[in-house]
Amino acid sequence: MTEEERASERDRREDAIRHRGDVEAGSGSLVEPRRVPQMVSLRLDPELVRSLRKVASDRGLSLSDILREGAEMVVSSASRVRVYWHTWTIAEAPTSLATTIRMGTPESSVALLGEAGNNEPAAAAS
Repeated sequence: MTEEERASERDRREDAIRHRGDVEAGSGSLVEPRRVPQMVSLRLDPELVRSLRKVASDRGLSLSDILREGAEMVVSSASRVRVYWHTWTIAEAPTSLATTIRMGTPESSVALLGEAGNNEPAAAAS
């Protein structure tokens, strides 16, 4: 910090102290209060912090904005339904071979092709 910058900062501080408590009636305006429900502290690798700051700067956002966005993405992806697709090819299999193709999550899957070549969808299984 240069001497000129220090003097300027000193002058601003002294001016603020001199005018402390000087309020002009009706000069203010009401604004919606900002709500910051929870403050969280975390430790990150310095290289990761540098990368996050660069991303934030490139996007015109703050580091906090980027971290909030990332946290929202984690929560959003955790609540999405995941669909698993499996495909099997069996060469020269007998037609009596029981085959079921399932779609859905491991917790609730739906059979798309019934047992033993029956093309009617099977009942939902868990």
